[in-house]
Amino acid sequence: MTSETLIHFETVPKGRLWVGSGSVFIFSGYHSHRNSGLSKLSVEYCGQRYEMKYLNERRIDLLGLLPDSDDERQLFIGFWGVMAICTRSESKYSDELIYHAHFNDGCFENGALGRLEIVSEDESINIHTHHTEWLETKVAICMATYKPDRESFRRQINSIKNQTFRDWVCFISDDGSGVEYQSTIREFCGDDDRFKISFFNQNHGFYHNFERGLRSLRGKFDFVALSDQDDYWYPDKLQCLVDQMDDKTSLVYSDMRIITDSGDLISETYWRNRKNNYQRLDVLMSANTVTGAATLFRAELLKKILPFPKKIGDAFHDHWIAIVGITQGKLKYIDAPLYDYYQHTENIIGHVDFDRSKGLSKRLSYAIVHGTVMLFRVIKKPTKIIRLKWLYLHLRTFFLEVAVNQCRSLEVMSITIRLRDDKISPTRKLNPLYTYGRGMMSAVKLLKGFFIAKMMGYTTANRDLYMAFGYLFYSIDPVKLGYQCKQLFLKLYVTRNQQ
Repeated sequence: MTSETLIHFETVPKGRLWVGSGSVFIFSGYHSHRNSGLSKLSVEYCGQRYEMKYLNERRIDLLGLLPDSDDERQLFIGFWGVMAICTRSESKYSDELIYHAHFNDGCFENGALGRLEIVSEDESINIHTHHTEWLETKVAICMATYKPDRESFRRQINSIKNQTFRDWVCFISDDGSGVEYQSTIREFCGDDDRFKISFFNQNHGFYHNFERGLRSLRGKFDFVALSDQDDYWYPDKLQCLVDQMDDKTSLVYSDMRIITDSGDLISETYWRNRKNNYQRLDVLMSANTVTGAATLFRAELLKKILPFPKKIGDAFHDHWIAIVGITQGKLKYIDAPLYDYYQHTENIIGHVDFDRSKGLSKRLSYAIVHGTVMLFRVIKKPTKIIRLKWLYLHLRTFFLEVAVNQCRSLEVMSITIRLRDDKISPTRKLNPLYTYGRGMMSAVKLLKGFFIAKMMGYTTANRDLYMAFGYLFYSIDPVKLGYQCKQLFLKLYVTRNQQ
């Protein structure tokens, strides 16, 4: 035990939290022990300990910020782990979060992280929403807005009003746009009481704004549709989606036309250079094909969807909803455009066009090109070995980022789904939910999936391949292996002296 605090948490669940039918909370941070790495770190809550899975991670973002951190080899000090909480019979319960840390040199540290209260009811609905009446309708439309353009928003609202399917209510969740934009939203919704508007002061970003919108749905609905703020729905969009629903289908989505700001046609279909996939979970997890604004899903899925997993890296709400949908039933696709998707600079992600001729992603290409350029700047006559070293270091940075962002995001999603549905087992269809977070085994499974997807003609922008290499670089990073050997000898030395 030391007098100086060695464990520093950066991400900790706090306050009063709703877990739905089960949620995954993330803990992350770093330690400041100069001479030893972590051998074990756990968090205790309500009498149960949760082991932090990833210890002594590379934290290059702390380079030069901590004492003796000018050398990357001194920065294997990060940690990351999760606490999976299931629902209980109690309506609420709370306890202190306590951490227990053990280092390879025999040092240990315990500490408190604050009190966490878990509640069974989503109290945020009653606190924040402005509509409290209980509604019954066939379809609930969830629209997320943020500083909408007047004409684009007017076009979208009018297209919803003009739907041939009339049994709907539209819930609008505004993400702190401000007074001027609130006036625009009120103006175009007018006195149509089918629009239920909630204005929020705090901006949470599109991912959590859609979550907040779905949590605000009050009433009895059969289906839920998602809407952006600036598209144009064809009059029969909702009717076509509803008509395709059957007992085995959990989610339906359609094609779309891609339009420029000025109204020019970019493409008659979303699938110009990409094969649509709505049957294979592994391909869907690697590269989403289900666009939120094209989607209608069963309202009962909300029990599995909410609350959203914590956003890690470039996580998207429609990707999460699609993964839940395919695990709970069948996805169905309508091979016809049912709305116009307007592509402009303010789009969160825009149209993803996987051109097979491009091969490598822009970020990976940048890593290779930038590494080569830097190499020739520093060394006038580089040897092949030095060139390979520079290229390796840039690729290593890229793939390690993939490992701690994209791979870890899918790992949390997988744990969350398994937690909320105890009927899920590693069947052939659902086996991808057991792919992530298993080190080298994950790399093998992803490589296998990559080759199968290629043979079947699916286009994933090589994301499954990148994640496989992410796990490989994370598991056999030579720099970290040297650090781990040093820590192993330290642990053996301490154990021998204790005997």
